[in-house]
Amino acid sequence: MTERTARPRLSRGGVSAASVDGTPLPLEPRQNRLLAALPSPDYELLKPHLETARLTYRRLLYSANKRIDFVYFVETGVCSLVNTMRNGSASEVGTIGNEGVVGLPVVLGDKQAPTSVYVQVPGIATRMKASLFWGAMEESPTLRRSMLHYAHAFFNQVAQSAAADSGHATLTASVPRLSSNWIFSTCTGAAGAGGSSAGAGNVAGIANATKSGAHAVASAGAAATRESTENPRPRRHW
Repeated sequence: MTERTARPRLSRGGVSAASVDGTPLPLEPRQNRLLAALPSPDYELLKPHLETARLTYRRLLYSANKRIDFVYFVETGVCSLVNTMRNGSASEVGTIGNEGVVGLPVVLGDKQAPTSVYVQVPGIATRMKASLFWGAMEESPTLRRSMLHYAHAFFNQVAQSAAADSGHATLTASVPRLSSNWIFSTCTGAAGAGGSSAGAGNVAGIANATKSGAHAVASAGAAATRESTENPRPRRHW
């Protein structure tokens, strides 16, 4: 009797779902809202290069002043953007959930950043090499425009969080000072990672969260047309 060999389960990019850490990972198509909002041609441009990655608690996705090798589209879980001061003190300045991407410096053409990103709530992400991601944005003006819309939305979130912290500076230390964006992102991410969706909904109902970056991308993508190829932008080598 001939023994049958089990075929590996494939991810969207044709890579085994166990290729990252050896553990099969469940992955729903385009669960990341930023990817889901992309026009089909742009998603198909990224698709061959996507692979799954497990987001374990406190995993470092990229380190301050070090080369960023991958960008991560969070499927479930929450990641923290952390700034470390010269005296060694660190503070969270932003969060990324399934509405966005970890690796915004790459979107802006940089290879590194003065900040770090850690996993705050465990989950799953879809990732691709930063160099390939930059090349895709160079090839597609609409993809680049979509990512810049998300970058703008993320910076607005960071600014709103900073303003909220400043406005509450006179409160006593016994009063928790959690921005609505942090509450919304963390509870939504936790629900997606297996937490209580009802609890996330209750908190989201009272939180004044910023508009979703994915919503801005969807609006832009619907109206976007590809730029003329007669005057292409100068290519930037990664």
